[in-house]
Amino acid sequence: MMGIIPIAHGTHYGFNEFGFSALPSGGRWSYGSFTSVGIYSLWWSATELSGTNAWGRGMYSGSGVMSRENYVKSGGFSVRCVREVDY
Repeated sequence: MMGIIPIAHGTHYGFNEFGFSALPSGGRWSYGSFTSVGIYSLWWSATELSGTNAWGRGMYSGSGVMSRENYVKSGGFSVRCVREVDY
């Protein structure tokens, strides 16, 4: 994978320390092949790069490192829905 920007926080490996539990769901590439189920997680970001590409985030199981890369939008990655709550 090209352009990986590692982001890590100590030993918090997707165990809900920050309100988010990650499971290695893998993803689907734009040509239809599934990849990395049980090994890697891929999520879409809300940030678009162009009409065809957007930023995505990825994390390997057993590692606290998260990557940021741009992907073709026709791929299939997980989405995390976040709701703002007014107190």
